[in-house]
Amino acid sequence: MTLTLPVACIDPENSVLQSTTNILVVDGTITNLPETQIIKLSLARADRLTGQFSTVPLTKAMMEVIIDSAQVLPCHETLDGSFQLPIDFRGQAGHAYQLRFTLPDGTRYLSTRQVRPAVAPIDRIDARFNASSLPLQQLNGYRAAHDVFITSQDPASEHN
Repeated sequence: MTLTLPVACIDPENSVLQSTTNILVVDGTITNLPETQIIKLSLARADRLTGQFSTVPLTKAMMEVIIDSAQVLPCHETLDGSFQLPIDFRGQAGHAYQLRFTLPDGTRYLSTRQVRPAVAPIDRIDARFNASSLPLQQLNGYRAAHDVFITSQDPASEHN
């Protein structure tokens, strides 16, 4: 059984860091859904004493999405550190996307090309009531829920 969601993404880096290093964080997903496409840009700053991180939005960057190495879509900042693609933009399967941005200090970044895969069709959806689905400590001891199962055949040749 495979669960497929209608998005494409790069695997997030899961790590525990304790240092005084600042980390640039780029967070965004390009979908084909009729919704606003937002890319967030922030800086995770480490506390000098504890090494714990807090996040601060990075503002006034110049951000663009490059489609198939040919078309450039400028993004505009709507909130501090939140950059919006054109309102009618939708990602399309089979197209390659790159993110390019320049920080106010002139530092430039260009991501690798990511091809958005097609979504495998859903073969079957099942829902079953499960009286002990949730752990006891969640929701004040209420454990009953419906478990939902989605079956599809994701192409083995695609890395996604």
